[in-house]
Amino acid sequence: EDLQIFMQNQITIMINQNRVKFPGAQPISVEPRKHISIIANKDFKVCEKTDGTRFLLYMDLEPYTKELSEENQGTLIKELDHRLVDIYFIDRDYKFYSCKASIRYYKLKEMIKSVALIKNFKLLLDGELVCDKQDGKEELNYYLFDCLFCSTSFVNQFFTPRLEKANSCIQIFRLINKLSSKDVEIIAVNMKQKNFKDKTGIQQILDESKRLNHHSDGIIFTQEERQYEFGTTSAILKWKPKKEITVDLQMTLSVRACGILKTGVDPINITKESYEYKKVYQQQLHVSSSGFKEESPIEQSGIYVIDELKYKKTQVMIEKAKNSLIVEVYWNTEKQIEQLQFVCEHDGKQIYKIVTNKGGWELNKVRTDKYLPNDRFVYDSVIRSYDQFIGIAEMIEIINGKKKVPGVNTKPNVFVRVKQ
Repeated sequence: EDLQIFMQNQITIMINQNRVKFPGAQPISVEPRKHISIIANKDFKVCEKTDGTRFLLYMDLEPYTKELSEENQGTLIKELDHRLVDIYFIDRDYKFYSCKASIRYYKLKEMIKSVALIKNFKLLLDGELVCDKQDGKEELNYYLFDCLFCSTSFVNQFFTPRLEKANSCIQIFRLINKLSSKDVEIIAVNMKQKNFKDKTGIQQILDESKRLNHHSDGIIFTQEERQYEFGTTSAILKWKPKKEITVDLQMTLSVRACGILKTGVDPINITKESYEYKKVYQQQLHVSSSGFKEESPIEQSGIYVIDELKYKKTQVMIEKAKNSLIVEVYWNTEKQIEQLQFVCEHDGKQIYKIVTNKGGWELNKVRTDKYLPNDRFVYDSVIRSYDQFIGIAEMIEIINGKKKVPGVNTKPNVFVRVKQ
């Protein structure tokens, strides 16, 4: 734990961050009325959105430069020997996962030469781990898409030079034989570069994504003339098909004792025989604000009735997640959910009836890599993305200047047509 705190502080100093917090940039969903005109009129790079696991990658070669500077390091024994170089994957919770890269000694010297290493060489890259599947075999790949630090900070650079630097770092990892971890015996990890095109190449990116060996669930737009921004940023926008638009919420449970109106009973003339007093089990969904879970559930179908069996199963999941169960959900307009509707009070008891409503959140997957739900700001943005949704064909026409932005009283984008 002390080492982790030390390394967090090191990274904070490296990139001149104001506070110790996971520095990875977090994209927001495309809100057509707000963002389409920005995408159309500014320079953006596009790539496919991979449904992988986000990690920063940190490596410090300083200890090895000291060893290589000694005069007696050129012996045959050393040439055949291995060196274990520390590499760290950093998740959204700002936890560090140590791996050992086994590198031949002579290759380590080659690595140093290839990156024009200086004495305090450190590396901080941004990317995601993806399990590619081909011919029944699985291959773990780390796709690079940004660089925060390589001998010096790159966070104040625009996107293109950052991407070029990230791609140039791939040669370092081609020298790595294998990675090992305390949790995993030996895993082979390949370093690959993310394929970016100009924003007018969306269709090409979509066509190429069909041939990928992993699931692609949308398009990422990265603004070129923006510096690297820590945390949630409008410099990176994500577009997904409507069925793929998701939000991460925290699931909680509640139990309450109340009167439930019997079927067919007139709610105006209630007697003791009109209702059954019993326990009602409910599931609740929450967002966060300022780094803390909001106590009240979300407004859109954020609380609903479940049976006792589902309650117990969810309780086990919450305990396993250390009381912070984060679920990735999407909106299903056809889903039917049961909710409590207040009727009246009778003999000091609150009486409800159970009503069935259409439309609710559907579980996509459990997020084991997060301990906090999306912020209220992100959740509201996702809701607007649903409400204002624009399909990819229409978006391509707008970006190419053939159609105007819906709801905006302007002509098609002349800027793009002239630029082309």
